[in-house]
Amino acid sequence: MVGALVVLMVALLIAARVFRALHDTMTHSPGEGRPGEWGPFWDSTTSWRLKYKDSDPANGPAFPGSTTWLVALTDGWHLTNLLAWLCMGVAVVLAAYTGATLWAIGGELAGRVVFEPVYKWARAV
Repeated sequence: MVGALVVLMVALLIAARVFRALHDTMTHSPGEGRPGEWGPFWDSTTSWRLKYKDSDPANGPAFPGSTTWLVALTDGWHLTNLLAWLCMGVAVVLAAYTGATLWAIGGELAGRVVFEPVYKWARAV
């Protein structure tokens, strides 16, 4: 059981870096790269409008919570940020629960190794 939790923890740390690479791509290259080609949900130059009814801030929220606690459902920028933080948070809890500190450090290092190729892949067009 503990072994499976440690594997899950490492996988979550790597996934957190993948989500962070996509998030950083949308932050530093808005509307460019692969996410910009995936549709309006992922195009950070315009996706911020999706949280509003008819994509117009004057019309108010698209649905209850779309501008606050459910904002991650409105665009890829917020979603990847949420998923990165969730993966990291659950991994920290698993590291504390299992006492697998060295595995957590290894998982974080593996995530950092994965970040750069994913970031470069996402920015390429």
